[in-house]
Amino acid sequence: MLAGLIRGPNSHNPYRHLDRAESQRNRILDGMVSTQAITEEQAAAAKAEETVLASLNVEASSAPYFVDLLREKLLERYSEEDLISGDLRVHTTLDMDLQRVAAEATREAMAEVDERIAARYARRKQEPPQAQMALIAIDPHTGAVKALVGGRDYNQSQLNHVTAHRQPGSSFKPFVFAAAFAKVLEDPGNAITPVTTIVDEPTVFLYGDEEYTPGNFGEKFYGVVTVREALVRSLNVATIKIAEMTG
Repeated sequence: MLAGLIRGPNSHNPYRHLDRAESQRNRILDGMVSTQAITEEQAAAAKAEETVLASLNVEASSAPYFVDLLREKLLERYSEEDLISGDLRVHTTLDMDLQRVAAEATREAMAEVDERIAARYARRKQEPPQAQMALIAIDPHTGAVKALVGGRDYNQSQLNHVTAHRQPGSSFKPFVFAAAFAKVLEDPGNAITPVTTIVDEPTVFLYGDEEYTPGNFGEKFYGVVTVREALVRSLNVATIKIAEMTG
């Protein structure tokens, strides 16, 4: 079964897809028979064995994603031998009280998200996907990481969604609008406020020698809108125009 996991650790995860994991295990056993590593009788006996999974209790700490990230950073400066020698004393910025609150908050929030997604896909008669999440709490004065939750379940996936390299997408829009509102401090005569209007329509933008023609979700445009509405509706064209106005 372990050998079968290599091909697809997620799709053949026995905790989530036991039937797939056992099917892949059986293919491995058949391959071992074909190479004469084991006999057909041994393969049949192995296939007949009940799969008993260990309890999901592999978390090494109350902040496993933070510990993994810390380990990666330490390995940039020290060797593996240094880390296991016991000679290093590492002081971190993690606040365990905040970490516990963060972990509990994400568990409660994801339960609600799962219910909403399940209801939406039930109407479509489709299997709902599993949503992911990430949370990081930072001291704005120092940049110190106080709490970090890199995913909904460390046992199922050790991918840290806080540090995973992904396009920011619409999550970057609030920063554009914040910059636009802050511009009033530099140029009061051209203030951009929530009631400033902008035209949301198909537009070709020129960057260098390249043309860029963004669309909105569902290719729907709303004409003259306020900056507030542009943010509420997450309008791409209007946001780009606001960014250009901001500089």
